[in-house]
Amino acid sequence: SLARSDARVVTVIVPPSAQCSGTPTYPASERASGVHGVVALRVGISPDGGVATPEILSSPGKPFSDAALEALKNCTLTPATVDGVPAPSLIEM
Repeated sequence: SLARSDARVVTVIVPPSAQCSGTPTYPASERASGVHGVVALRVGISPDGGVATPEILSSPGKPFSDAALEALKNCTLTPATVDGVPAPSLIEM
């Protein structure tokens, strides 16, 4: 008779992360207007931790979007890993 294995394969997935220093600079062009808001980004992370595809999901305007994209340069991105191997990832921030 053949022995039956009850062993289970477990895949370990660690989600991506972003560590950012500071906050985006408030756009000088918007100070007098009193406009404020939050910019939401979806960022593609390559396996080496580089920014692959930043996408603006929502923003109160272009000056804020530009400030958020500039601030993204001060972030350290860590891609997801699958069984310890870095994988292309998406993160919303």
